[in-house]
Amino acid sequence: MSHLQIKTAVKILSDPTISNNKKYHLLRKNCHHPYLINGCEDDSLPVYGEHIYENSGKMSVFHKLVTKLINEEHKILAFTFHKNLLDIIEDYC
Repeated sequence: MSHLQIKTAVKILSDPTISNNKKYHLLRKNCHHPYLINGCEDDSLPVYGEHIYENSGKMSVFHKLVTKLINEEHKILAFTFHKNLLDIIEDYC
């Protein structure tokens, strides 16, 4: 997990106003990418850049895998449960 993911998870878990079901849902989103949670993305950062994969453990693994596959001229098809994660992947590409 990235530093931002850990910081966001601690913030979610320590908030007594959020129900347990909502915490579970937010933590799941955080594991995919913290930018899926409203207010986590730093607006001062550019839309495109290294921060997209540096702020998520899964995206950093995805970055390494995609880089290797593209260098070997493979085609890539990505599936995800969260439609918004596809938007983040689109910004990454």
